[in-house]
Order: sequence, then C-alpha cells, then structure tokens
Amino acid sequence: TITIEGTGDAIGLAKTAIHELVNKGYSRLLNPEIAEGAISVDQKLHGIIIGPGGSMVKALKQKTGVSITFPGAGSQSKRILMSGSKAGIKAAKAAIKFIVQYRYSPLLNPGLTHAEIPVPEEKMGLIIGPKARTRRHIEGNTKAKIHCPMRGEANQNVIVVGSADSVQRAKKAILKILNKDEMKESQPAEEQPYDEDDEEEQPDEYASQYLIDSSAQQPDETYEEEEAAPQAQETAQSWAAPADDADDWEE
Repeated sequence: TITIEGTGDAIGLAKTAIHELVNKGYSRLLNPEIAEGAISVDQKLHGIIIGPGGSMVKALKQKTGVSITFPGAGSQSKRILMSGSKAGIKAAKAAIKFIVQYRYSPLLNPGLTHAEIPVPEEKMGLIIGPKARTRRHIEGNTKAKIHCPMRGEANQNVIVVGSADSVQRAKKAILKILNKDEMKESQPAEEQPYDEDDEEEQPDEYASQYLIDSSAQQPDETYEEEEAAPQAQETAQSWAAPADDADDWEE
C-alpha cells in the first residue's frame, strides 16, 4: 500500500505519476520531454514489424530510443504505442511504414535496396512454385529475398530485397518466368514445343491462395497513423488518443 500525503492537487499529480510509472515505465511529470504516439497497422502485419525472435522491433527500439508496445494477446486492437523523444517517434513511425511496405528499413538495413515487380494475381503461383520451390530456388541463387504480397495488402507488387546486384539478378529471373509464360499463352497449343517444366506439381496451399476470383473484394486499409494523447488510461493496451488529436492516414 502506498500512502500519499499533501494538498489535493499534489496528491492528484502523485497518483498520475505513479500510475504512469507502473503502466508505462516512465512518468511525464518526472520527464516532461517524453512524447507519446501511436500507429495503427493491420494485425496480420505485426509479426513482420516484430521480426524473427523480436529482432526487428528490438533493433528499431535501439536505433530510435523509443519504447514500442504491441497489443496484448487476444486484443483486437491494431494500435502500436510509442513513447520517447518526438524525433525518435517520428523516425520509428517512418521505419514501420517502410517495413510494412517493403519488408525492411533503410534505418536498420542501410546496405539493402529493393525492387517492385507488378505480377498479376493469377500469375503469382508461377513465382512461388510448387511447395515454394521456385521462390526458394531464385533466393538461393541470387541471395535476395522475395516477398509475395498477402491478400488485401495495399502494395500488391512482388518485393525483392537485397544488395543491388542480388536484387537485379532476382528481378531478371522473375521476369524471365513471366515472359516465358506470356509467350506460351500467345502461341497456339499445337505449336508449343514440349517442355518438361510444364509438367509441374499442383501448387501448394500457399501458392493456391493467389488462384482466386479476381473480382473478390479486397480491404483497402493497411495502416493508419495517429498522434496519441499524453493522458494515460488504465493500461498501455487500452490507451487511445482523443479523436481531435488523431492524424489518420492510409496507403
């Protein structure tokens, strides 16, 4: 039990400071330079921001000096909360947007670059291949990473990430696959030469998700950004910014 003595105003300030220390690990009363912010990202993309074993978000925290909190288990919230310097929060938000869009961040990976390749949804299975063999083969030969879009993402292009040389080689391999398929479609069936590569296995479950009706409705929203209010609520997970302070956006 904590006992607080003093005037009414002083007791109120002390309670607020204790509440913030318990729930956030800091108090704006003790450190007025600390700012708060939030960015809303589709929950299915949170794992990309966190990275394997938390490596991505750990590096982001270290680079920006910002505390980053994701919704708790079972929460339906999309909001990722941040606290730190204003400059740090701005940098963290920019990095998160880039990670969501391109699967890496120049802030964390200055030696990497990327290329975007528009691939029709019905052709995505060609890039992935049976049991993802085609994609893994290209990645193994070029040392680039190939990211195929999730259904409903704002960016529906295939993203190739790596060094400048590896990206160009992977891009060339992908375009070769697409051009080969386009040539087959434009050539009458009786004139097409036999190619043992045509006898492919059925695409696996991951690849099959792209063989869908193109008229299916796709959600528009990927992420929204907000400026959070300084006043804390009961927990970091339930903390929300006033509507008049929100700066919503989506791409």
